[in-house]
Amino acid sequence: MTIIDLRDRENNGLDESVYRTIDFIVIDELREFALTGLERFGTTKKLEEANRVADVLRDLLVHKNLLDEHTHQSFVDILMVSALLHNLFYDEKDWTTLFHARRELEPIAEEVGINAQSNKQSLDALYHTIEGQLGDQTPVTECIPKPATPTELFSYAVWFAKQSNAQ
Repeated sequence: MTIIDLRDRENNGLDESVYRTIDFIVIDELREFALTGLERFGTTKKLEEANRVADVLRDLLVHKNLLDEHTHQSFVDILMVSALLHNLFYDEKDWTTLFHARRELEPIAEEVGINAQSNKQSLDALYHTIEGQLGDQTPVTECIPKPATPTELFSYAVWFAKQSNAQ
């Protein structure tokens, strides 16, 4: 089921729990980017899966002392938006779809103003995180996350959420 008017919480019929990751994002432009991407390309099923990934990722970040109630650095928002958008285009039968997010979401970045030079690094980090979601199994060597990085944690969260959902 496609997501109809994600921003209209009172009338869209979605359970409030689907907003837990969206509401966690502090940087307005990144939240807007995620909302617009989800509205244009998402489904309720993909949003549920994305929230499971984000839940695991938050737990990993807390466990690694990278996140607590007093610390919320910008890289956390980049990871949360990556979680929300990582599965919009990826098809496990075609690894090249890992790169479709960059192509399809770039116009949205322009619209919401996060493609300006000052935010280009954040956007590149977000795409790189999505493109490395398969971790060590990523077919393009340059896209395999570096050990002990937030991007590697992200790939573990994706793997774990998929494994736990399959059982």
